[in-house]
Amino acid sequence: MNGGRVEQIQALLEAGSSSEAIDLIARERAAVNTLLDDPSCPPIYGFTTLLGHLDSTAALLSDQRQLLDAHLVGPVVEFPSAWGLLLNRVKLTQLSRGGSGIHPETHERLIALSGAPDSLSWSGNWMTSYGSGDVVPGAWFVEGLRNRGVIDLSHRGDLIALINGHFVSTAAGLVVSDHFSALTAESIDIIKSVSEAASPGRNQRPVTLRDITPITLQIERSVDNLFTALLDRLSTPSCNPIFRFSPEDPVTAHSQSSFLDYRLTGALSQAIQTSAQTGTYLKAAIHAATAADATDARARLQPTKIAEALLREIAAFSIPTHFSLQESRGVEDVADLSLVAARTLASVLDRLDSLLDLATSTVAPGSDRCRRSGPLGTAVKESQLLAPKLAL
Repeated sequence: MNGGRVEQIQALLEAGSSSEAIDLIARERAAVNTLLDDPSCPPIYGFTTLLGHLDSTAALLSDQRQLLDAHLVGPVVEFPSAWGLLLNRVKLTQLSRGGSGIHPETHERLIALSGAPDSLSWSGNWMTSYGSGDVVPGAWFVEGLRNRGVIDLSHRGDLIALINGHFVSTAAGLVVSDHFSALTAESIDIIKSVSEAASPGRNQRPVTLRDITPITLQIERSVDNLFTALLDRLSTPSCNPIFRFSPEDPVTAHSQSSFLDYRLTGALSQAIQTSAQTGTYLKAAIHAATAADATDARARLQPTKIAEALLREIAAFSIPTHFSLQESRGVEDVADLSLVAARTLASVLDRLDSLLDLATSTVAPGSDRCRRSGPLGTAVKESQLLAPKLAL
């Protein structure tokens, strides 16, 4: 069902470094430079002004370094190199959609990083953001680039073009969606094997095991919604300001909210529920596998209890709903919570992963767990290792 979308996502993640993207960004920046050099140029957020509620204050090129420092707020954690490389690929993909005004030299340095080996970890506050631009995690990405000598913030608008947009939550969404797809596919394998092997015994078998169609369809729909939302994010610009170009008026800068996106939040929220539902079926499989145990000291009484404890932990994670804000003196008054939702799903998947360990050892004692790879493959490297890093 999702093969086409997965291939499109993989293609988009490659397209950010294409010659077409390089040419587009060079053409657009040439027009932006003409506007910036015009004595009658209006204030342009982040290019000629400070940020947030200070956007009426003119800024110098040299102010970008101080603005970056002001965004480097903790807590700081270490993420593996695969995280930084994924952030870079997502950023390049969104920049390739045009409108950011980023300088071609900065863009080409990001491309050079995407093709270079990088074994260094990425330090930063990657996950603490309510989702109205994710500028703090974005700033830590820029700091990581500076520490590697990739950029030096030497062009007007470098900082805002790099830190703004929803690329951090999109990268997190890619990781957890890939992991969710793998874990739920593995779960269905176990649930199906127990369902097919279970003896009817009585007229009515448990609802979970008599027909696994409901959970199978729910998983398929959830995976489909996740990849559709991610494809949409990678196919559209995400920046503020956005520059628009037309023959009548060569370039104009617009303040807008393309860094907000509720679709992925909704898909992640559905996946949280689907994970809990899948866990319920896994517990039923564990119960069925132990129901015929000997009624002596060998009876396996504890696996279903541990399964119940894990399900209760999953239930403790609520779907994010607090979208209202009053930050930056009222400039930021709504969030999309997509990074919060990705972190919540990562936490739920951590428990689902433990449930799968338990189910495997109970249903097929002595056998090794057959872990599935996510469908995004090399496009999202190490998703099984990165997903637990995102967890709450």
